[in-house]
Amino acid sequence: MKTHYDSLDINNKLIWNLRDIGDTMRRIREGRGSQRRILILLRESGATTQRELTARLGIQPGSASEVIGKLETAGLVARTPSSADRRT
Repeated sequence: MKTHYDSLDINNKLIWNLRDIGDTMRRIREGRGSQRRILILLRESGATTQRELTARLGIQPGSASEVIGKLETAGLVARTPSSADRRT
């Protein structure tokens, strides 16, 4: 791939680099999008259940659990057990 890049003219190298930068930025943004959406929703509505989060955000429960776990590890959210329902 490097040899192909080296053979390009300056305009095509610019296009190649811009596309590469765009791909990198998209991967970074998409990787954290769910975390950001969850934090915004929690800031707006306060404490809520994981079930309510998945319904409001339209994401799968397994995905929500993974994202919430990462947020919890980062110290951005805390899970607390429900006194009314031990499964929640």
